[in-house]
Amino acid sequence: MLAYEQVRFGANDSPTCPECSITMRLTRRVPHPLYGYDYELQSFECRACGLEINRSADIAGLPHASDAGPKGHASLK
Repeated sequence: MLAYEQVRFGANDSPTCPECSITMRLTRRVPHPLYGYDYELQSFECRACGLEINRSADIAGLPHASDAGPKGHASLK
């Protein structure tokens, strides 16, 4: 794998907090417990209100099909 082909996993795509509309920060990235190393589980936290959400992402930054909401975005749980 070349340097410019590194695994992205959507790490640069932070969601906006549904409570206060501030960009959330990525706090944890681990291999997805159900979908293996092709996906990772990402945890985000809002700096203002402390809301935490999780999402799955594949190498292209897209959620697993069972986690996808409208237009292929991860559902906020």
